[in-house]
Amino acid sequence: MLPLIEKCFNRALHIRHGAILGIGELLIGLSGNSAMNRREALEAAFKSLSMKERNLIQESDHKSKFQEVYEKVQKTNFLKDLLTPELLEQLKSVIPRIDKEKLYRGIGGEIMRTGVCHFIYSMSLA
Repeated sequence: MLPLIEKCFNRALHIRHGAILGIGELLIGLSGNSAMNRREALEAAFKSLSMKERNLIQESDHKSKFQEVYEKVQKTNFLKDLLTPELLEQLKSVIPRIDKEKLYRGIGGEIMRTGVCHFIYSMSLA
């Protein structure tokens, strides 16, 4: 997660925006709260498969075993093991540092504001 935190201040808009969204999604996933988006993600992935691939998935013997393990793991909170006080301080300092480096202004400022809003939402959810 540390390399992503540093990329939040990159001069290239697409890199810093992607990094801040990535950190947010990592926080949600590691906190065990990713179950709320599970159905939409699975439906989108399923629609992208061919009919042959769909039939293989539906008829798989290991499908139920995989689903049991997946559901258990996705609801587990891994953040308490991974979040050190130093990492938590770095996560808290992302937004003030973006403001200090004036990354909300100019071209891409609107995009960065939406990314930061998603980051705040993700931290709250996690």
